[in-house]
Amino acid sequence: MNITLTNVDKNNYEDVCDLSVAENQYDYVAENTWSLVESKFNPSYQTPAICLDGKPVGFFMWVPETKRRISNW
Repeated sequence: MNITLTNVDKNNYEDVCDLSVAENQYDYVAENTWSLVESKFNPSYQTPAICLDGKPVGFFMWVPETKRRISNW
């Protein structure tokens, strides 16, 4: 079992967009597609995929709030 953080690119973005959270989390988490689009218009946002043996199984976004604070969305 090999867990890695991988950049989202043309080879894996569809798998990342297909990931979802549990239904009771819908009010708290944006769809991955929305986060990927948002990151394209905010170049400081980082959007790694969490991969298990090369296959995306999770996703998150790092967002710089200030010079000393980064949020994990």
